[in-house]
Amino acid sequence: MTSWETANAGLLTALGQVAVFERRYATRLCTLEELEDNQRVLRERRFDLDEQFANLATGCGFELSPRPERFEFIVSPDGKAILIECPEPIDWTRIGATALTTEAGPSMTTKLLYSSDFTRAILYLPSAVAGIYRLVVTYLPSLPAHLNWLTGWLDHRREEYTLTLEIPSEIR
Repeated sequence: MTSWETANAGLLTALGQVAVFERRYATRLCTLEELEDNQRVLRERRFDLDEQFANLATGCGFELSPRPERFEFIVSPDGKAILIECPEPIDWTRIGATALTTEAGPSMTTKLLYSSDFTRAILYLPSAVAGIYRLVVTYLPSLPAHLNWLTGWLDHRREEYTLTLEIPSEIR
């Protein structure tokens, strides 16, 4: 997971740098070559993140399709991860996936990892699960640093959604 986190940090930094250099280029404070250099770095960081994401997905037992065709939740063979696929990108950097809960038991802390095109995410679980769970998904109330160039364009209200997941026990 640390290799994905390192690749993700590189991607987010590159996203921020491209936004900065696009503004600089628009006001003639940098050259086209400087802007293109930052765009090249962003492409490289996307490839790095996708490679790490694919490695994690394979390690969890998932087979990634070339392009998700519909919104799906797929549980790993060992029940310790959930692959979320969607045909349209979701800005996972602005989503906080909180603990997975049941009515009877304690909550489980999760970790959300995503692909660079934002059409896939893996929800890591600390242990195998089966049964009915609730996952609270929250849009973060403020923008992450790499999206600060959008300040003022977006409504920063907090939105929260509860997803109910029924995870069969026979997957394991």
